[in-house]
Amino acid sequence: MPSFQQRKAVGDAHEQRIAEELTARRWAVNPWGQGVLTHPVQAALRRTDSSLRWTPDLLAAKDGHVAMIDCKSSMTSRATHRHAIESAAVRAHLQLVAWTVLPLDSAFGPRRRSSVLSDAA
Repeated sequence: MPSFQQRKAVGDAHEQRIAEELTARRWAVNPWGQGVLTHPVQAALRRTDSSLRWTPDLLAAKDGHVAMIDCKSSMTSRATHRHAIESAAVRAHLQLVAWTVLPLDSAFGPRRRSSVLSDAA
């Protein structure tokens, strides 16, 4: 299993790609969530049950509309190989949508194929 830093590097690249794609579509995009925090604060927050752990990665605005974007890169279930979101993240996102009255979208990255499927292809 990749280390947190390896997963974070993949996630950061995915966030950057999503931000660039939104910018190309004339959205104003700002980083948000844990990505704007210092590493010690990120590490401490990961050891809590706080809903702040699941704050979306980006805020985007266009023509007076604002949306929260949570970038999910290669977050797949080991059992089904489908994209997966932890139930704690879903609960936190529902609370955040209710509190902010803003839409929240997930931007999924490409799914990784398991080595078993890759070997069969």
